[in-house]
Amino acid sequence: MKTSKEMQEIIDDEILVDCYDDDEVNMGWFYYMEGHLEFPFKARLDVKKRDGSTQLKSVEVLKLASTAQNFAGEAFYVEVSYSEDIIETGLSKLCNIQASDETLEAIQIWKFWKKS
Repeated sequence: MKTSKEMQEIIDDEILVDCYDDDEVNMGWFYYMEGHLEFPFKARLDVKKRDGSTQLKSVEVLKLASTAQNFAGEAFYVEVSYSEDIIETGLSKLCNIQASDETLEAIQIWKFWKKS
């Protein structure tokens, strides 16, 4: 995994290098994630039950969300296969991610950026 300095360099030099407004930041992250996330991969999702409680469920992350607002307000959306449905969820809601090193590194960099 990358150090904080290495992650900041990637963010500054690869992702946000020519971004001047929120739309450009969104597109910078979209293209970075599109090029670095390898689908499908497994994860767990905290699913809210009818009684209001939550439960971790195994899901398969299929691809980046296809909505126009894929990345909005610090939430990056992906499509996951859950039961018999395909739903969109925020990448930050996933845990116990089982994916390639490149995918895990991209997610680590994104989470680092979110915390800054």
